[in-house]
Amino acid sequence: DGGDELFAGYTRYAIDKKRSGFASLPSFVRKGVQAVSEQLPHGAKGRNYLYNASLDSNDRYIDSVSHFNKLRRKSLYSNEFLSKLNGNFAAAENVFQAFAESVETGNPIDNLLYLDSKTYLPSDILVKVDRMSMATSLEARGPLLDHKLIEYVVGMPTELKLKGLETKYIFKKAMEGIVPHEILYREKQGFGVPINEWINSQLKDRIRETLSEKKTIERGYFDKKYIETILDEHHRNRRDHSYSLWILLMLELWHREFVDN
Repeated sequence: DGGDELFAGYTRYAIDKKRSGFASLPSFVRKGVQAVSEQLPHGAKGRNYLYNASLDSNDRYIDSVSHFNKLRRKSLYSNEFLSKLNGNFAAAENVFQAFAESVETGNPIDNLLYLDSKTYLPSDILVKVDRMSMATSLEARGPLLDHKLIEYVVGMPTELKLKGLETKYIFKKAMEGIVPHEILYREKQGFGVPINEWINSQLKDRIRETLSEKKTIERGYFDKKYIETILDEHHRNRRDHSYSLWILLMLELWHREFVDN
């Protein structure tokens, strides 16, 4: 834990680096591209890519790690809920932006590493390890999170972490001869759960029933037609909305457990 945030190990850093050239386009061009993307219908091919490419560096990254980005939320939220928000539905992005903008090394990858180290790492990765280890009375330690190591690594040139599109470059070099080459340089493998499989099999009927129930719709957060659209697109294999549907299901089940009760 911490290796990806310290040494630029996530594939998404390399993807963002490939898209960084868009930032050199004149702002009026990018604003024009953004306006076009916003006018395209929901299912139009390339709509999300065009929108993402039109954004500034930090915004582009935050958009790419959001399952419901600002563009999608305009369709997701009901008119009633949008009016209550008074157009301010970017509170989460503002928090993320503040972290990213606090780094001034001149290399945009450093902004992303710091952002993830302040959000994704403590609020997701370490939470899971802590809960599961504590549940079995184990004390877990993250050696890569030693503060002296962190202070040393953040002072390294970013090019030693993400060299070209090679992630964790200096870390892999340091481990050569210790860890087998085929493991060091294999394709990135995340530690995830089979959400796609669950959504397409065991939870297939339950998720449609739950998200379509009167109780869910009457909360007034989401546009009923949009929910039906992504359910339909997913079940017809037009688009993979597994994680989006999972998020909506978890929110509704959370409501029933902790708010309704």
